[in-house]
Amino acid sequence: MEEKEFKELLDRYRAGNTSPEENALLEAWYMQLNTGNEAVLNEAALTTATSSISKKMKDQQFPGFAPRYKFHRGWLAAAAAVATITLGVWFYNNSDILRPAADHNSGKSQYASDVAPGKNTATLTLADGTVINLSDAKTGVVIDASKITYSDNTVISNADPSSRTEGSALSSGGKDPSAVAMTSVSTPRGGTYQVILPDGTQVWLNSASAITFPTKFSGKERLVKLTGEAYFEVAKDKAHQFIVASGAQELTVLGTHFNVSSYEDEKATKTTLLEGSISVRHAEFISASRNSTADIQGLNGKAGILKQVQDDDRFKQDGDRFKKDGEAIILKPGQQSILTAGKQTANEPFKVIEVDAVEATAWKNGYFSFTDENIQDIMQVIARWYDIEVRYEGNITKDGFNGKISRFKNISQVLKMLEDTKLVHFEVTGRRVTVKE
Repeated sequence: MEEKEFKELLDRYRAGNTSPEENALLEAWYMQLNTGNEAVLNEAALTTATSSISKKMKDQQFPGFAPRYKFHRGWLAAAAAVATITLGVWFYNNSDILRPAADHNSGKSQYASDVAPGKNTATLTLADGTVINLSDAKTGVVIDASKITYSDNTVISNADPSSRTEGSALSSGGKDPSAVAMTSVSTPRGGTYQVILPDGTQVWLNSASAITFPTKFSGKERLVKLTGEAYFEVAKDKAHQFIVASGAQELTVLGTHFNVSSYEDEKATKTTLLEGSISVRHAEFISASRNSTADIQGLNGKAGILKQVQDDDRFKQDGDRFKKDGEAIILKPGQQSILTAGKQTANEPFKVIEVDAVEATAWKNGYFSFTDENIQDIMQVIARWYDIEVRYEGNITKDGFNGKISRFKNISQVLKMLEDTKLVHFEVTGRRVTVKE
């Protein structure tokens, strides 16, 4: 496709005169360009997208849906063919980010009920039981030895007794965070939040997740405990290794970017590396009490789980914590380790595969991304984000689904895209979704 033809296509898109196949092609292109969370593709954004796409076209290379093609006049036909795959169906992102102008936000939900997407919401729990409901108007919380603030520097807690906090509901002024042994930030179902640890490490928590850590790292290690899923950008410090304990594994880094998914209602713990290198070990010496299956939601307002973490031997600085572990595996960027209970042997507990690391962490950038996933696994992820109950009726398809969907749409629009494959159907009543054949 020549640049002139492409601009003509964009002009027809503006006028709402493009075909479904052309819309799918444009959506595929724009999803690859857009990494932000814009709700609407306005004229300024469209101009930027046009410029970016035109530049890539001059290089005759552009990322699209697999398989990837060079640009030529048969591209639209190729896109149409991709759209009709029956096994491993591709469903396209038709969110507000990119839709024909004449069809923008048109129509009502076909379901009896609708559910809004998750949002920024989390709870900060101090070791003494103090609970702070973090503002959903903020995006992150910063913890250090002297104060706790939001990422915009609004003070939540400060060692100065005269300090004021944001609203009486957040009142914890006068409590010195440095005196607190362990602190925890947890997100509910339908919540996400960013946490900046005392060493500057940035952590993005997915829904139904929690991270526990000291308000001041001491000793030779920086140790945190994770339940659920989180993306880490670890501050580099060669003198102090960073350790994440999650489920039955521990991983060690000095400074890198990676994602850990370790939900208690899933069989596997998955660790995906984007940058640097990490060492992953099976912590088979963990006692049953330290590997408790306590509900992550029970962390709110309860000091019991925090005490359990404080008593965890992995949070003590003395002794060789790895002396009873098996051999560690080293991950390279683009690799994912999978630890599945009962699947691997004691000598080889991990399975390592090559993955698209960006797609594996799509949730952090506001997307669901699925590759040959069955509907049960997809609905488990959707249920966690929309805080819904899922039921199944009839002979549910075993086909795999592939695609990329915005996490910022109401659930009706996400389900509609899945239902358009003709492989599944849904009924929505309140916060209950029934999946049917």
